[in-house]
Amino acid sequence: MFFLFLPRNNEQDLFNVLGSMYMGVIQLGVYSDTSIISFSTTERIIMYREKFAGMYSSWSYSFAQVRL
Repeated sequence: MFFLFLPRNNEQDLFNVLGSMYMGVIQLGVYSDTSIISFSTTERIIMYREKFAGMYSSWSYSFAQVRL
């Protein structure tokens, strides 16, 4: 975040800093999304197995996921 302390002489410098911060936040969001995909696919497979076994209905699983 060294660019926060550089002198900003005009409006374009400010836009460059704001754009860099925006892209950094977007990149962190993409990284967190890709890290949870493997976990959610594993959970979905387990949910399908338990649902077809008649252990519970799909709305109770959805409620539990939202609750957590």
